[in-house]
Amino acid sequence: MAQHQRPSLPLSEACQILSSHYRRQLLCYLQTKDADVANLDELVTHIHKKSKRETTPEQVRILLIHTHIPKLADYGVIEFDRRNKDIRYRDGTKLEDFLELLPAHTHST
Repeated sequence: MAQHQRPSLPLSEACQILSSHYRRQLLCYLQTKDADVANLDELVTHIHKKSKRETTPEQVRILLIHTHIPKLADYGVIEFDRRNKDIRYRDGTKLEDFLELLPAHTHST
């Protein structure tokens, strides 16, 4: 695991956050980007391609906007700018350490 000095995220919260395929894909995508910001459209496209579920891009968009993005924002993992639909990854949790423990197929971009 990475040896960074960041505020600790309780295991129960990390498990809650990472329990969703959509949230894992969103976080892995943001974590591997050169910039810490992604637009909602690019996230929808990426997650729809990665999803093994039978969903349309619009269904993915609705799930992200109404369920997964608000939950991640509530935990302080991301910030969502509703005006321009940008999602900013906030490096300030130990979530990366938990992401490293997930199977490799979760991280593929």
